[in-house]
Amino acid sequence: MTESDTTHRQTCSFCKGKGRVAEDGFDGDDTNCPVCQGEGTVLVDNNAVPHQICDGSGKIKMRGPFGKHVAVCPDCRGTGWIV
Repeated sequence: MTESDTTHRQTCSFCKGKGRVAEDGFDGDDTNCPVCQGEGTVLVDNNAVPHQICDGSGKIKMRGPFGKHVAVCPDCRGTGWIV
């Protein structure tokens, strides 16, 4: 996607602009960021504000049958921003 009059590029909160994240969210093998697809930036609406539930990180911590892991925040889709 490209910028327009109503959007701008912002550093990806999920990977902190690196474009890569640990598969399990902590210390696993690196993989392309599922939010920015490895670009390091995301397209954000100009009216967006940091998402309060995930504190703008785009991540939520979950506990599953195999221990803790980090998941993409479903509300902001991992961008850390919400309109």
